[in-house]
Amino acid sequence: MLKPDSIVKIDKTKVDGVDRNSYDSIVYEFEVLKGLYRGDKYLGYHHLQDDEEIFDGRYFNSSTCDKFKKLFQTGIPLSLTLIDYGVKQDMQNLESKLQKENNVIKNPLFFNKSVAPTGFKDPRNREQNKAFVEQVEKFNEKLRRPIKDDGTCYSKEELESMGLWSELIPLFSKSSRLGSLSSIQTRLEEDKKHIKEIQGYMEDKGDGMGAEYILVWENFELKSDPHKKDRVGDGNCTIKAGINAKLDYMKELRVPESVIKKYGITEEDARHIGNLRNRKSKTIKDEIKKEDAAKEIKSRKTDHNIDIRSKTNIDCLKEDYGFHTKTANRILDMVESNIKQEREEKRDNKTFIHYINDKAHKDNWNELQNKKKELESDGDTIVITIATAGWKSGLLSTLKAVKDDPNKRNIVALMHHSEYSYIEKWFGKGKKKGKVDKFESILRYYIEDAIKPIQRKDKSSGSKYNIDRTFSIKYMEEWRSDVKKEKEE
Repeated sequence: MLKPDSIVKIDKTKVDGVDRNSYDSIVYEFEVLKGLYRGDKYLGYHHLQDDEEIFDGRYFNSSTCDKFKKLFQTGIPLSLTLIDYGVKQDMQNLESKLQKENNVIKNPLFFNKSVAPTGFKDPRNREQNKAFVEQVEKFNEKLRRPIKDDGTCYSKEELESMGLWSELIPLFSKSSRLGSLSSIQTRLEEDKKHIKEIQGYMEDKGDGMGAEYILVWENFELKSDPHKKDRVGDGNCTIKAGINAKLDYMKELRVPESVIKKYGITEEDARHIGNLRNRKSKTIKDEIKKEDAAKEIKSRKTDHNIDIRSKTNIDCLKEDYGFHTKTANRILDMVESNIKQEREEKRDNKTFIHYINDKAHKDNWNELQNKKKELESDGDTIVITIATAGWKSGLLSTLKAVKDDPNKRNIVALMHHSEYSYIEKWFGKGKKKGKVDKFESILRYYIEDAIKPIQRKDKSSGSKYNIDRTFSIKYMEEWRSDVKKEKEE
C-alpha cells in the first residue's frame, strides 16, 4: 500500500474481523505527533467505493486547511485512526456530532474549517425525551397520591420542594374520561395477561394508588388526526385494568399544551417517550410461576404439615411473591387438587399409571408404544394413541391417519387417562354421559359409514371386492399393583 511519509502510524483495529459488506463509510481522525502542532487533529468522513478497503491508499483526507495540507505533504509525523464504521448516513451524523461537540471551527486544536452537514435529521429529540421520561418516573417514585390530604392539588413550589418537575400536573381523573381518550402509543395489541395482573392488584386494594400514573398529552395534534385532543401517551393497560376493576378514579399525569410547545415535542417524540416508558428491562428474569409456588406449598404441607390455606402461605404468595388475591386462591386450589389427585391415584396397594413421555414415566410410555406396535403387527391396522383429556385433537388425528393411509381396514383408538379425575369425565356417571359417547359416535360414523369402503383384489380369482373398515377403542391398564408377587418355589 502506498502512503505519504507523514503517516507513520495507522490504527484500524476497530474493524478487525468485521464483514466488509456490513459497512460502506467511515469516520477517521488524524493527529500530529511531533513539532509545533503536536496534538492537533483533523476529523473527517469518507464514503468507500464498492471494492475499496479502509486506508488502502486510495483516499486519506479531503481537508481544505492549508496548515494541515502542508504538514501532510512535508512529512511531519501523523497518526491515522479509524474512529468508527457503518452506513453512510450514520457516519455523516457521527462526523457532524463529533465536530460540533469539539467546536472545531473555533477550537485551535482542530484543523477543520467547518462542521459537516448531517446525513439525516432524527425527527426525535432522543436526549430530551430520555430526560423527560426520568422526570415522569420521579412522580411514580415520590408522589404515590397526586393530591394532598385536604383534597387540593399541589402547587408548583410544593412539587419543586419534592424534587419533581413542576410543569407537569398530577391529578385524579375519572376512569370513564381516561377510557374515552384516543391513544398515541404504538403497540399493535394490548397484553391481556398484563392487564389482568394490574386488575387483580387493584381489586385487592380497592383503588389504583399502587399503579403508575397515566401520561396524558393535552390538546395534542396527530398527522392522521390534526385536531387538538387530550391523548393517552402511556398507560392504556392501566386504564383498561382500572375500568375492569370498576374503579371510578385513576392517577393522571398531564403534560400541558404550553409544555408541549415550549419543548417542541412532536408526534415522533411522544411515541418515543411512550416506548421509553415501557422499555425492556436490562435484567431478564424468569418470574415465579403458579406451578412453582404450588409445588412449594405442597411441600410444606407434606413435609411440615402446614395447612394449605394458612396465613403464612397466603402472606408468602401475596407479599413475598407478588401474586394478587385471585391468583393466590387459584394456587391454593391447585395444591388441594393435586393432593387429592395423588390420594385417588394411590389406593389398595395400587398406583394409577401415567403414560407420559418423560423421565419419570419412561417405562409406562414405552409400554404404550409397544402395545401400539403389537396391535399394528398384522399389517392391516392403524393405531392412534390418545389421552382421554385430549380426545378432540385425538379425534382429528384419527381421521387424518385414515386419510393418509386409506387402505388399512382396522382403526384402533388406544386410550389412556391423563389423570384419575378424568375417568369419570370420560365414561360419565349415572345419567350424565361421558365424552366417550361423542368421541366414539363421530369416529364410528365417519370410519364405518361415511367413507367409501376399501376396494381389494382377490389373489386367486383376481376379482375385485369391497370391504368395510372397522373402528374400535382399546384401553391401557389404569392401575399397577405395588405388591411384588414372590416367585413360587
